[in-house]
Amino acid sequence: MAETVRNWVIAERKKNPGSSDDAREAIDRARTAEMERRIRELEQENAFLKKAAAFFAREQR
Repeated sequence: MAETVRNWVIAERKKNPGSSDDAREAIDRARTAEMERRIRELEQENAFLKKAAAFFAREQR
C-alpha cells in the first residue's frame, strides 16, 4: 500500500513539475517582480497625469 501511494506521488510530480516548492517560489518571485515593475510604471503615469492636469488648470485661468 505505501509503495502504491509513493508511486502515485512520483507520477503526480512528473505530471506537474511546477508544483515543487522551488518552482512555486520562482513563480512567486517572477510574479512579484512583474507586479513591482507595473507599480513603477503606473506611478510614473500617475505623476505625468498630475503634471498635465496642473498645466491645463493653469492654462484655463
